[in-house]
Amino acid sequence: MTQNWVQQSFQLTSQQDQALKQIEQFLNTPKQIFGLFGYAGTGKSTIINLIAQQLVNTGKRVAFTAPTNKAVGVLQRMATEKKVRGVDFMTIHQLLGLAPVKQGQHKILKQVLPSLLHLYDTIFLDECSMVTTELWNIIQHRIQNTLLIGKNRQLIVMGDPAQLSPVNEDNHERRSPSFNVENKVVLTEVVRQGKDSPLLEFVTACRTAVKTGLTQAHYI
Repeated sequence: MTQNWVQQSFQLTSQQDQALKQIEQFLNTPKQIFGLFGYAGTGKSTIINLIAQQLVNTGKRVAFTAPTNKAVGVLQRMATEKKVRGVDFMTIHQLLGLAPVKQGQHKILKQVLPSLLHLYDTIFLDECSMVTTELWNIIQHRIQNTLLIGKNRQLIVMGDPAQLSPVNEDNHERRSPSFNVENKVVLTEVVRQGKDSPLLEFVTACRTAVKTGLTQAHYI
């Protein structure tokens, strides 16, 4: 679908190219949810903007969403930079008609407006690390129920596994369950910074420290 056009536009890395192919294969199946994961600078935004524009060009209705208005603004800015046209932008809560409502001592997500999910064929959900278990359960249920109205919707979730996890009601961080999707691809090669970039070296060292428990002294 997108491959020939991409090759004429610019050169993807082999890892990005493979990720693009996997997403294209997903879009040509009845499967409903796919995950595109990777650290900042690995090319997630490049890939999703390429896919989104080609979907629009073939008549598909596409929405870019995220858990917060700030994240939606970032998506919109990146799409503008990539000259992507014909895509709608909103929070995932706006798409599903959800809002937090106080119930007793806690807040829960409730349906307060009509869902807009039926208006789109493909939904992109960025910053999935901020998606709580409650929200993820609702998203999965809504996507699965689109089959009941005779039209399959597909969701592509994107996120950085190194970013902060959502905080639950007990103020404990938990890894978002959105990272556990069965169909996924993980980008590991950072291309936004040069391979010898001091910034890239520092960020990589920080990630290694988080994973292994090493202290800052190991990298000074």
